[in-house]
Amino acid sequence: MPIGDHPNGVPFTVLQAWVADANPTNAASFLQATAISNLPPATVYFQSSSNRMYSLVWSANPQTNWAPVAGQSSVPGTGGLMSLTDTSTPGQQRFYRVSVAVP
Repeated sequence: MPIGDHPNGVPFTVLQAWVADANPTNAASFLQATAISNLPPATVYFQSSSNRMYSLVWSANPQTNWAPVAGQSSVPGTGGLMSLTDTSTPGQQRFYRVSVAVP
């Protein structure tokens, strides 16, 4: 199977599934937020892998550049539910996403 194809037709490649430590043969296996607290401080909860590093990034407009949240870059996964938090108190609306990397 080519590395750029996904066996279930979902919009994730096999490589992206591997980086996320997801099962590339299961369309329901992907990194996703399980809960988000939008009250200050903003916190994103998700299931993690102990074999990956996670970062929280933000943007005022999701179609423009994303910036790292201070202190929330390359955080080792716990192998269970974990959270990343933006402790700043911005005066603007923020969009968040979690990125994953192989250590």
